[in-house]
This record gives sequence, structure tokens and C-alpha cells, in this order.
Amino acid sequence: MQRTLFLPWGLSITLGALWIRFGVPQAHSPWLKTCADSEVFHVLAHTAGYGACAALAMLRFRPLPAVLATLALALLQELAQVVGVRAFGGPEVFDLGVDGLAASLVALGALVALRKPVSLAKSGTPEAAPR
Repeated sequence: MQRTLFLPWGLSITLGALWIRFGVPQAHSPWLKTCADSEVFHVLAHTAGYGACAALAMLRFRPLPAVLATLALALLQELAQVVGVRAFGGPEVFDLGVDGLAASLVALGALVALRKPVSLAKSGTPEAAPR
């Protein structure tokens, strides 16, 4: 189950976005309205949500497929928000760019973290640790 946690995570992001879009909870909460109206909050929410999704996807896939799976879920979320409301356009492309950057940074971070450590040789020069 843990190897597929990215699927319910990504779908929960979609459901949350649909709830905010069509349920309009921000109409009843000034705090939620402030967050929903803030572009900075919007970008941070996409970064955190899809960065976490990519991290979960990396439990199942190598980095590139994990990024692609994350982007597929992000595209699903963006399409769900606009279907029947308006055409897919610039704001959705921007959001997908943010999602892709977050997923890519998580994958890059994982690759760097999994590298072999560097040790100092007796001569004081850096040398790669034995593999």
C-alpha cells in the first residue's frame, strides 16, 4: 500500500481543489478567503502538495517516472477545475509548471541524498568513497 500512496494523495489534492472551487468554503471563512485569494499561498500550496506527491511516487518509481506520474495527477486536478467552467489556459499551465518544478526538485534532492558519501583520503584530497 505505501508504494501507491501517491495516488490517494494526488486524488485528495484534486478533491480539495474541487471543494474550494465549487463548494466555496471561503465564503464562510475570512481566513480561507484570504488564503484562496493569495497567489503566494496558491503557489506554496501547489509546491507543497505536488512535492509531497512526488516524494510518495518515488516510493514506487524511479525519479523520472515519479515526476511524470505526479504531473499526470496535477493535470487531472487542473482539468477537473476547468471542465464545464472555462477553457484550459495560462493559469493552469503556470500551475503545472510549479507542480513540475516541485516534483523535479524533490527527485533531484532524492538523487543527491542517495549518492555515495565523499571521504577525505590520507593525502587530504577528496576521493569518492568505495562503491
